[in-house]
Amino acid sequence: MKSKKKTAWNIQPSTIQYQTLYEQIADSLEEMILDDGADYKRLPTEHDLVAKFGVSRSVIREALKVLKERGLVSMRAGDGSYVTIPKSDTISRVVGRVMRFNGISDDKITEVRSILESKAIENVTAYATEEDILRLEEIVDQMEQCKKNIEDRTQKDCEFHYAIIPSRTPI
Repeated sequence: MKSKKKTAWNIQPSTIQYQTLYEQIADSLEEMILDDGADYKRLPTEHDLVAKFGVSRSVIREALKVLKERGLVSMRAGDGSYVTIPKSDTISRVVGRVMRFNGISDDKITEVRSILESKAIENVTAYATEEDILRLEEIVDQMEQCKKNIEDRTQKDCEFHYAIIPSRTPI
């Protein structure tokens, strides 16, 4: 009698991508928001989005909720939805989740930050004005004052890093 040989399937579940309709629409709207880059710009009405995407109003509402969770949209009852810049705590939570899911250690993040920040410091020393340096010192002082308040300290840390990013040269 012949024995049946078992076949080992090489299925990679992470390659299977399933998205609901509202997630697809949220992604599409996110791309439009990021391409446009406008802060506090009003999005089209739910009615207009229904017509554009050819879906129900409930699907649009779910997509807008996803964008709100991502920190990209604020919804005002009776007034519509507006593009917003994600707050630092929202970004921090997302980065934290990505790190945990992918097993990225704090040490690896620190290593990458030191590489990026050294380049940013080169940029600051090459292009910063006296006013820019004073602003950076002010932010550092404010960070010191709010050591015990993690939200305020994170906000100041973001301000500091935004002030030194190379895309803003000269500062």
